Amino acid sequence: MRVMRLILPLTFLLFCAGALAAQTFEKVPEAQAKPAPVVATTGARIGAINIQLAMNSTQEGRKVSEELRARFDPRQNELEQLRQEVQDLERQLETQSRTLSVEARNQLVRQIERKRKQGQRLQEDLQEEIQQAQSDYIGAIGQKLQRVINEYAQQNGLSVVLNLVPGGPAVYVAPGVDITNEVIRLYDQIYPVQAASSEPSGSN
Repeated sequence: MRVMRLILPLTFLLFCAGALAAQTFEKVPEAQAKPAPVVATTGARIGAINIQLAMNSTQEGRKVSEELRARFDPRQNELEQLRQEVQDLERQLETQSRTLSVEARNQLVRQIERKRKQGQRLQEDLQEEIQQAQSDYIGAIGQKLQRVINEYAQQNGLSVVLNLVPGGPAVYVAPGVDITNEVIRLYDQIYPVQAASSEPSGSN
């Protein structure tokens, strides 16, 4: 059976459970695509998959999320600390504005402005690095997920596989049509994540 090649919107919430999805910087918007059209073919078998959930739920996807949290959490903490410092200085300026000399007040205002600009630069740099990391990891996992979906569709005689876009038009999908969990299982089987060895390198 000829299987239709899927065009998948590769969305991946890298920080859904971590501090990087917090309020300090804006969340990277998810790219959404229109669901694939239903092919009006008599007897055609149709499957549906939540691409975003599948990518996040594979062993590799969970491992990537942990790696990225470990990579970016220190920067996020630095940004949050700077944000707190600005708030403290603003509070000091508000409560002491009447007792500060003009010179002291102007110095405090300049200090607040410097820290704000520093925080803005850090936020912009961090945002750019996060977007690049998303693009790199999404591309790597997405290509393999595409192959797994194609294999699953061929093995199970599916003619069409629809993407269940969060908030999309699908209001009901029968349990037998949703292949998300089966694709996750197949992905982990084909691309297992190797556990780190507990033995020191070079040991006999």
